[in-house]
Amino acid sequence: MNALVIFQAIINHVLREYLDVFIIVYFNNVLVYMNGMLKEYIKYTKKKYVFYKIEVKFLKYLIS
Repeated sequence: MNALVIFQAIINHVLREYLDVFIIVYFNNVLVYMNGMLKEYIKYTKKKYVFYKIEVKFLKYLIS
């Protein structure tokens, strides 16, 4: 197995509870999105991130 496959498997395992709820993971790209779940997300966030972005670039796509 190569490193990307192992990394993807570990990330999927660690974040399995939140995948497709408010997190999407594709290789080393992690997109966190919210639909009224800001308080729950902040509860699990330990570092500083940018909140309330209207648009975000993800995998060369602009998501709004």
